[in-house]
Amino acid sequence: MSIIDNYIKKTVAMRHVSVAEFAESSDYCGKPLYPLQRVLLKTMFLEELSGKEEDQLTWLMRGGRSGEVFMSPDVRRRRDIMRERGAAHFGEINLVGGRRSSKGHITGLAGAYKLWLVQQLDDPGEYFNLDPDKVLDFVCVAASFDQAKTLQFADLRASISACKPLQPYLSKDLEEILTIKTDADIEQVRERGSSGRDFARLRVRPMAANSDTIRGTASLLLVFDEFAFFLPGESRQSAQQVYGAAEPSLAQFGHHALVFANSSPWTRVGQFFEQYSLSMRPEDHPEGWYPQNLAVQFPSWALFDKWWEDENGRWKNAIMVSPDWPDLLEPEEPRSALDPMSQGKRENEKLKEKANKETYKVERRAQWAEVLDAYFDPDVVDRVFSGWLPDGRQCGANYSGTYRFAFVGHCDPSSTTAGFGFAMGHVEEFPCVDPAMAEIWPGGMERHVVFDFVKRWNPDDFAGHTINYIEVRKELAHWVSIFRPVSLTFDQYNSVGLIQELREDARKMGVFNTQIGEVTATAAINWNRWEATKTAFNLGLVHIPPDCLDPRTGFDHSGYASLELKFLQEIQTGQTKRVDKQSMGPVQTKDVADCIAEVTVKFLGSYLGDITGKAFTEAQLATGAEGGYQIGGRNPNAPRGGERFEEFMKGRGQAGAQAARGFDMTGRHPRRRGR
Repeated sequence: MSIIDNYIKKTVAMRHVSVAEFAESSDYCGKPLYPLQRVLLKTMFLEELSGKEEDQLTWLMRGGRSGEVFMSPDVRRRRDIMRERGAAHFGEINLVGGRRSSKGHITGLAGAYKLWLVQQLDDPGEYFNLDPDKVLDFVCVAASFDQAKTLQFADLRASISACKPLQPYLSKDLEEILTIKTDADIEQVRERGSSGRDFARLRVRPMAANSDTIRGTASLLLVFDEFAFFLPGESRQSAQQVYGAAEPSLAQFGHHALVFANSSPWTRVGQFFEQYSLSMRPEDHPEGWYPQNLAVQFPSWALFDKWWEDENGRWKNAIMVSPDWPDLLEPEEPRSALDPMSQGKRENEKLKEKANKETYKVERRAQWAEVLDAYFDPDVVDRVFSGWLPDGRQCGANYSGTYRFAFVGHCDPSSTTAGFGFAMGHVEEFPCVDPAMAEIWPGGMERHVVFDFVKRWNPDDFAGHTINYIEVRKELAHWVSIFRPVSLTFDQYNSVGLIQELREDARKMGVFNTQIGEVTATAAINWNRWEATKTAFNLGLVHIPPDCLDPRTGFDHSGYASLELKFLQEIQTGQTKRVDKQSMGPVQTKDVADCIAEVTVKFLGSYLGDITGKAFTEAQLATGAEGGYQIGGRNPNAPRGGERFEEFMKGRGQAGAQAARGFDMTGRHPRRRGR
């Protein structure tokens, strides 16, 4: 069919063609869809669904099979809002899919459909108020140009090339670029004559992650492929830079612009997770929601499920199979039985998951990893915050103190516009259940660090978004009065003034047995402290209440502390290792985590050294300024490594108190509460 014939057919017999018909019909792309793929595509383009398709959408919204699918809340409400705005599709679509889940195939069909809709306009440039010579871009962006070319661009190019109505308009169809003429381009060639120039103004191309290049485009479609992996060091520029540069190129098209941010999941950091989080906000979210966004998170096999519900009976099994699927997925439906090929796939999936559970969780089950190079196992952190002690008692927040235990508190101040962490804890004994460990513990009784509460002062809770240290000091003085801790220590940053003022507060309150001071540490000591804390976590010797909530603001201090621990990274520079916070993403602090580590090691340091054979307490605590102490050996008259902390404490009337072996918590500790 000639271009003129196709133009006449298009203008005379123009009718609406749904995205599903466009994808599946032999008159267009001829690419059959699984039922759930069809439902997802039609939902993206705000189309009416049949009764069965509405049921399938509801099934997906409720989690699909085994609750493995997650969709933006209020999908139908979002759909109605976008229709009211006159949009033809959602503005941004986030597909968080496992490997081989067909997210690239679906995006390729959606992109081809979007291009076909634009090509139907007689003059897209005029329609969008563009310069007559301005090219409209349909761009696939990946961490590298080669990845962009061979993955998502290849899917998009395949769908466009297969579309029969578009074939007469193809101008260039190469591995690195594809251009399509509009009717206005054809007319322009007729008027100006052929000059060897490509007059096609619809351009599809791959692009490496480069904010400068993207900034210069006029993009109707932008696809960010494997967006979770746009991390500094992995690509030329971070996802945040690239995504930020893309917005101006899309803004001129309003609700006509379409963005796909797709990836198999990785860490809960970076622009991809942030966009996903925005898309998952409900309508009543206090910071607003984004009805123009649609997010779908699904494992590798989810969109191939329900294959037997295809009206044409084209599918006999699923392309990808879950290791959890039974032989018969739905007992009342014989067609849902796995055939021998699918059963073989299932057994292979079981072996893959058994070989590497964590990788399988991310790459096939499409579940978020907590953090790249995470220092702590997130499951171990969850156990620390489980809320249960070894004897079956609940571990809840305690803000009232008790005579039974010797307490230790640690503060991690930062700048007044950053966070300020605090933790208070004590030791409790429980019978040792592992005979091999019994000789480590005095009397066969394990010592566990039980935190009374954790807390973080947030700048946003104060006027001017600046922490008011006067208020913080008053609250710390209150805790000193209530708990009468053996020690209250501070990291060395920005703490001298607070230490001096709190000492004076303690003197006025009649609290003379609390040692208030600063701790300093070298890189090696910090690393050993974290190694000791990790050992204590892994052995189940640390318990943090899960219910530390601020009654005024509703801030979940326990939840935030858990996230800080999960987002810690192990970083190695040369021969030096350290544990540090993320530099991007939703959690970029470790104030409370530092406090938890310091209190843990004060109580259990040398025990953990005995257990692991590592000298966690090689650098002994030494006396520092009056009334305080420090880690290290600044006191030139102290023995090797500095005066041992327990001797230092005994010298100040704190008999029985030990830093490395653990503070006495049996009631023998002399505690005068002034009551």
